[in-house]
Amino acid sequence: MSDIFISYASADRERARLLADALAQKGWSVWWDRTIPPGKEFDQVIEEALDAAKCVVVLWSKTSTASSWVKTEAAEAMRRKILVPALIDETKIPLEFRRLQAADLSQWQGEHSHPELEKFSRSIEENINSVVEPVPDPKPSPQLPPIRPQPVEPQRPLYTNREQPATKSNTKWVLGGIGIVALVAILAGYFFYREHTQRVALEQRIAKEKQEQVERERIAKEEAAREAALRKAEEDRRTAAERAAQLKAAQEQAARAARARAAQQPAERVTPGVYPAR
Repeated sequence: MSDIFISYASADRERARLLADALAQKGWSVWWDRTIPPGKEFDQVIEEALDAAKCVVVLWSKTSTASSWVKTEAAEAMRRKILVPALIDETKIPLEFRRLQAADLSQWQGEHSHPELEKFSRSIEENINSVVEPVPDPKPSPQLPPIRPQPVEPQRPLYTNREQPATKSNTKWVLGGIGIVALVAILAGYFFYREHTQRVALEQRIAKEKQEQVERERIAKEEAAREAALRKAEEDRRTAAERAAQLKAAQEQAARAARARAAQQPAERVTPGVYPAR
């Protein structure tokens, strides 16, 4: 069993390693490296380590707040009341986890004497100390060898009624045993129903988060397409304006050229007293 389970996004692996080293220096065992041994499934290994931890540390960042894995691990830790969150950059914590105060490690760079790290470590220590260790079952006492019963001669019954005292006693024991079995069955059904309800709620929450993620991606794509269309319209408008300006400039140049040619042609002169031949 590990003392601390660190939940983080893969992009924040280096920050998780620094924190794991700092916590290990304080004498705690830390599970953070998600290297899966051969023959094991990823979610099985994560679930076993999460269930065995006494305290779960969640590193909130811009990438981890969008990770369904991190939010699922945080939800399980919050259900068990062993969650200790920390901010490693300036981001907004998901709404369902804002009830817990998060340590601010955004300015922490790995030093072991940082004041925020000290407060964070005290919270972890309180969480770990509050976990009650399971008491192991005592070693069973050695059993004596069974005693072989001696044959007993049958005795004459003292009662001749159909309903004898021994029969009444046996009936009470049977009814009591049936009641105990029924009670155990009811309790087992209740716990099974509660676990099933919690599992269904967790699956529904994960499905809702996935749906919200798909919706956010769809909205982002629509925004990108809208921006692309606006940029295309602006480029078309600029192109049309440039073509109009070029056409106007060409027309003005042609007009100036025509006026220049007209000015270069000599005007017809008439000599006084001399009439042109007819």
